[in-house]
Amino acid sequence: MKQDGFSLIELLVVFSLTVILAGGGMVAYGQVRQSQEMESVAMKVGQIVNSGRVKSVTGEDDSSWKIKWTADRVWLENAKGEKEEEYGLAEPYNLSGPGSELEFSRADGRVEECLTGCDFEVRRDSGNQVYQFRVLFSGVAEY
Repeated sequence: MKQDGFSLIELLVVFSLTVILAGGGMVAYGQVRQSQEMESVAMKVGQIVNSGRVKSVTGEDDSSWKIKWTADRVWLENAKGEKEEEYGLAEPYNLSGPGSELEFSRADGRVEECLTGCDFEVRRDSGNQVYQFRVLFSGVAEY
């Protein structure tokens, strides 16, 4: 007897495999998205670091500049204590680094506190994901 089409068992097997593969893909996609979000947060912090260095070296406001941070925000401050740029980290992320501020040298943009480099971490509250970057003695953020 010739059989046309697929049996119920064959359809259920194909459907089950499709669901399993799609579920695995969704989990992997979520992890990639979280990783990209953390990298984006670290890059934004790095942009503020680089901006502070450039403003110190170019003599903008004729003073040295500082970056300051707490767990949930980072900002750029001039010698008068005025905030220039501020970035609030998204809810599940927090920032940790040495101390709570770095000051750039007016002459060359170096960071005296970072003779061997200052390590920073962006962490996600839930889970164990960490993105690390470093501010070098030269004042440059290295990812």
